[in-house]
Amino acid sequence: MIQLLRRWKVFVPMVLLGIELNFLFPLLVALIKSINVAIAWPHLVADSAVFLEQGGLTDGLHSWRALFLPVNEHRYVLSRLIAVLPRLAGEPLGAWSVVTSFLLIFGCLFVFSHCITRISCGKYPLVRLIITLAGALLFFNPWQAENLIWDINISWFFHNLILLSSVAIMLELPARLPPWFDFMLPPCALLNGGQGYGVLIAVGIVRLILFDRRFLMPISTIITLIIISLMPISQNQVSSWQFNLAFTLQMLINWWPASGLWSILTFGFIGFQLFRAEFEFKSWQWKRLIIFSIPVIYGLLFSLSVNLSRSSFGLAMANRESYTTPMLMIGIGGILMVWQLSIFRQEVNFIYIQIGCLLLPLFVLLPFLEVGFPRPRFFEQQRRLLAEQDRRITWFHCSKIQPEILPSNCLLTPVYDKWDLIRKSLNGKKLNFYRYGNIGAADSQKLLDKQMITDTNRVYLLRKLGSARHWIFSRKDIAAQSGDKLFIFNPHNKPKQFNIIN
Repeated sequence: MIQLLRRWKVFVPMVLLGIELNFLFPLLVALIKSINVAIAWPHLVADSAVFLEQGGLTDGLHSWRALFLPVNEHRYVLSRLIAVLPRLAGEPLGAWSVVTSFLLIFGCLFVFSHCITRISCGKYPLVRLIITLAGALLFFNPWQAENLIWDINISWFFHNLILLSSVAIMLELPARLPPWFDFMLPPCALLNGGQGYGVLIAVGIVRLILFDRRFLMPISTIITLIIISLMPISQNQVSSWQFNLAFTLQMLINWWPASGLWSILTFGFIGFQLFRAEFEFKSWQWKRLIIFSIPVIYGLLFSLSVNLSRSSFGLAMANRESYTTPMLMIGIGGILMVWQLSIFRQEVNFIYIQIGCLLLPLFVLLPFLEVGFPRPRFFEQQRRLLAEQDRRITWFHCSKIQPEILPSNCLLTPVYDKWDLIRKSLNGKKLNFYRYGNIGAADSQKLLDKQMITDTNRVYLLRKLGSARHWIFSRKDIAAQSGDKLFIFNPHNKPKQFNIIN
């Protein structure tokens, strides 16, 4: 019996580890490909058009002030700064933005791993590895595709890093937090997106309850709010406010397949552990549990704020992929709390059950698990992420080839350039390309067919239909024929143009 128990204690973690690696390795490969494509082809879509109003940072005070201009009702100082910095190195707008997002995610994973290690004081290395990989699956969650591939959404990952860094700093349980923490948190949070208010409240409440010298953070917050009130406001602020409980419930089950059931199970574990311990923890133990609840509080506050400001647009708004990034912090907080309780109670089996339930919907499809985010298949979502990035770059290249054509013949223009700001910025900027003469239709078709959506060399077919202003622009969806044009885009050279002949 003892031998069977020992084998079981080895078998369970090894199975969990194998499942995590099975999903994490191909996910990271796909995301590395998306980074390569983003570096090769920086592009502007939708709200990224705001970057066009910014001059280079060497253009004087005006260009620096532009970093603080609002986007809708929010300010994205870090996103704007990272977007314009590449110009100092002769690179286009947004060339480093996606890479920065991924660096912030790795920062979140590092801090999360540090917290896991601090909880167990270096013990249980295999369990810590399993928990860290589970956190990695959440941090690189492919259901947050919009944030992973879009230059303007750096702030979502930045706030997650602020949140976890605050947890790690508080975890040391000093009597007082360092003054720089109280001074820096409010402006860093509030000047980088509306969700910063949730970050400030979640961290600030715990900070004010548990630590001394409580006056610095309120003073810093008041100063930050006064400065923000003196800045220009947006003309497109949301004016309709309402609350819809179904909206919040939809958000709570959308950051991971079966996340609603997982959350109920996790907080059931927490309640069960507290009940078994008869709530007789020491004061420092209670403090740690409260600190680890910060990500959960943030996720709930974020869902409430989005409900109040966006639910009037309809329930479908709750399905936005960008909301996945802050909502997954509920999962991160739940993992930290269960692991801390497991260490307090010296029962690591509960963390195995929790992680197992997190992984279950990735490889087992049961009728009652068909809840959660649409497109519940993990690898299918990775392919969709790459395909969406490909569509955005294709649209941007299409707009560069035919910017003078109105209305636009480029697919998805109403989605990627609703106000026609990006295409207007391209007018008068003629695309420079090499004319390489003729190419056969068969050879053209081979080039079109063999390209992958993650290739940095991109091949496009351009066909004129009827009037001079009617075009088809495609990567591989239509067959090449005589009279078409073939464009080959290379990230390091001018595009090449060929006339297709029989």
